[in-house]
Amino acid sequence: MKQSFTLTEKLGVIWMYIYRSAKLWIRFKVSFLFSFIALFISVAIFYYMYLFIGDVPGYGSYFTFVLVGMAVNQYIVSLTVNAYLGAMHKVYWSNWLEILLTSPTKTKTFFVAVMSWSYLISTMNMVLYFLVGILVFGASFAFSSATWVVLPILLLLIISLSGIGLISASMFMLANAKGDIEPISWGIGVLSGLLTGVYFPPEYLPLSIQMISKILPQTYAIDAIRRILIYGEGISSPSIQWTLFYLVLFSVIIFPFGMWMFNRGIKKAERDGTLARWS
Repeated sequence: MKQSFTLTEKLGVIWMYIYRSAKLWIRFKVSFLFSFIALFISVAIFYYMYLFIGDVPGYGSYFTFVLVGMAVNQYIVSLTVNAYLGAMHKVYWSNWLEILLTSPTKTKTFFVAVMSWSYLISTMNMVLYFLVGILVFGASFAFSSATWVVLPILLLLIISLSGIGLISASMFMLANAKGDIEPISWGIGVLSGLLTGVYFPPEYLPLSIQMISKILPQTYAIDAIRRILIYGEGISSPSIQWTLFYLVLFSVIIFPFGMWMFNRGIKKAERDGTLARWS
């Protein structure tokens, strides 16, 4: 057996995974239909909440405010934090993990394939989210030449949160967190909605809790994306520059640490003989 695939072969594996996932996704039309209905209802709920609440002082329309927060949190934050642990659950409980680790594919290629398909679907959902908000409910955004800055912010946010996601996945082996709830991903999921400005500005929180929100990278990313899409701010804005700097710093520290933790988990499982499930 080959020790590892070439780059071309790895790209082929990734493409085949995406192609297979796309065929399954298209095949189950009822699932797609109901996911779109759920998306539409989610946007509608916040539109009618806006009619009840009105504008947010200093932030304008609550509908556009929460639309950005929900889109980033639901389709980027939740996906990235949970995807690695979800992949571990899939390969472990189907008895693929040991096979994967001893095959030329390796876990890195598998994760890239899984994440590529997940982000493709996530991007489509986020576009639909904004289209429904704009075309059906009249959300207004300041799309300008500076809108491109959203892309590096999202990319850096994904890298930052991937580090947290890998730490969460490492708990699958290090702490035997093989059940439905893993503390790190659960905690981030709960804190994101409460602390990071998804539904309301973090400034409304007590000062002690605001300090926690300032640690999480999504707090800065959501605020920066709002400034770009709602107020038309660009790369020259000090707040946008600070967000980019913080996300780079967070990525450089957390992502390698997450990789190290994940590798520790795999090595522990190899020592303990728990790569495979025997019952």
